[in-house]
Amino acid sequence: MWKQRLELFRGVVPEETLREGVQAHKDHRVKCVALCKDDLVGFVELDTAWNVAKTQVAIYPGGRIAGTCTCGSPEKICPHMIATVLGTSKLSPPNHPRRNALVAVRRAGKREVVVSAIAVDEHGHGTWSAQTMGRHRPGTSIHLVEIYSLSEPANECSCSEYQFDQLGTCRHVEGVLYRLDSKALPARSVVYVDWAGGEPILRISWSASHAGAPPAAIAGLFDDERYAVAAPQDVVEAVEASGDVAIGLAVRQLLDREIALHARARRGNRVVREMRGLRTTPTFHGSLRPFQEEGVEFLVRHGSAVLADEMGLGKTVQAIAAADWMMTLGEVSRVLVICPASIKVPASSRWCSAS
Repeated sequence: MWKQRLELFRGVVPEETLREGVQAHKDHRVKCVALCKDDLVGFVELDTAWNVAKTQVAIYPGGRIAGTCTCGSPEKICPHMIATVLGTSKLSPPNHPRRNALVAVRRAGKREVVVSAIAVDEHGHGTWSAQTMGRHRPGTSIHLVEIYSLSEPANECSCSEYQFDQLGTCRHVEGVLYRLDSKALPARSVVYVDWAGGEPILRISWSASHAGAPPAAIAGLFDDERYAVAAPQDVVEAVEASGDVAIGLAVRQLLDREIALHARARRGNRVVREMRGLRTTPTFHGSLRPFQEEGVEFLVRHGSAVLADEMGLGKTVQAIAAADWMMTLGEVSRVLVICPASIKVPASSRWCSAS
């Protein structure tokens, strides 16, 4: 089937580009293809660091093809666009992005990952090494995989794919699980992050020794479906105190993220109170409209943010006022302004001279 789709490009693109697109398709570098209105949207892997190019391809009546790709190629039709069209067998059903991502990850783990046991028990629980192999990967990193459960997404991997994809798994974990018996119960109970509902929630996987009689101090933190009913901080503190249950790396990352968000919120509330107490700074001589004052307060509250007002609403003066406030409040000591040469800032401005 893909060879028939290849005929769309013959005589339209150079043979070298055509060969590169075919090779990307054969190497299974097309990770997902979805239909967006009438266009094909694809994600094609670029290198060993899980970097991908996003393509959008339109096929018009008569066979004319046009599209875009984030790879930066000067060609009107790049190899990644060709691979996307050839990879329409991976076309994603609508409204199931998570399921499609899991299918792609499991397929990659089955086909592309080589694993080796480091310290495991008779069921395969323990530490493994995993490495992605392939002709388009001349040298790849070795990742450590921790297997707690063979049936639930309670395992861990040291790769960035596991950390950022929010699937609870990755190709390296799936590569190990593919080679193991999925019927064995966990050797140790473990608390992990379940992303199945779209929002992170803590869940526990009971081991064989805890399946019938879980520790009372821990069992009360979870409902009948093993989802946490207490705050993540309380769950982690109770589990650490018991010493009988493992805590997944993703749980600690989630907890650290919540702590950072709370700290940012406290800092934002503090600086806004100081702003309202001072009302103005001695170095800002402009006048702001009420909605611009809200924009300045938003920038100062968050510390790092993007102001995306529509054109003509005064984003520049809001940015200047926010920078002036942050210097007044001691939140920053230097400000770097990158702007068109047509935008002038008075040389007397203290934060301009410090940039």
